[in-house]
Amino acid sequence: MTIQVLSILDKVAGDIQDAAKIRTTNTTLLGMYNDALLQVVLVRPDANSKTKSVALVAGTKQTLPSGDLRLLDVVRNMGAAGSTAGNAVVQGDMDAQNRYNPSWHTATPSAVVQEWFYDFKRNPLVYYVSPPVSTPCYLELNTATAPVTVTDPATNMELDDVYLGPVVSFMKYLFYIRQSESAFAINKAIKHEQSFYQSLGL
Repeated sequence: MTIQVLSILDKVAGDIQDAAKIRTTNTTLLGMYNDALLQVVLVRPDANSKTKSVALVAGTKQTLPSGDLRLLDVVRNMGAAGSTAGNAVVQGDMDAQNRYNPSWHTATPSAVVQEWFYDFKRNPLVYYVSPPVSTPCYLELNTATAPVTVTDPATNMELDDVYLGPVVSFMKYLFYIRQSESAFAINKAIKHEQSFYQSLGL
């Protein structure tokens, strides 16, 4: 089942007792919707994962494609044109690699990658491969991708339907947290924030 964004906006407006959208226009609700989708993906990167063939640059240091937020997996080599399945690639331990093979960044280049290294906490947009790449060379990556910013409420929600609850909860959190002068609103915001994280298994 696909869920139209407008129906989500209508639901949130009704839940905050503004079904006529007097206090919150569709434009305001769309902003909250886009923020909610991005927050879901930041918290649960697998919520919007994409598998794609990506061209590498020469050397060991690689950057995620534009729009990607995190590298989830490097699956396999994909040849010189990006369409030929090749050897699998294993994730390595960079500390061990640096300790036992400190010259690995300047090793003989190859068109076949054997290992990949990644530290998403310190550098989420950059990963390294070994041996150094000689181009052209493609890898199949699985990445967490930022949701497309929605401007038309008639479109469908990009994420799977199972994320409707967290999206609605975070939108209501954003609505109430802006009313910082009201203790009632702040308490409602806290409850919706808790619901958001709990529904994502956190």
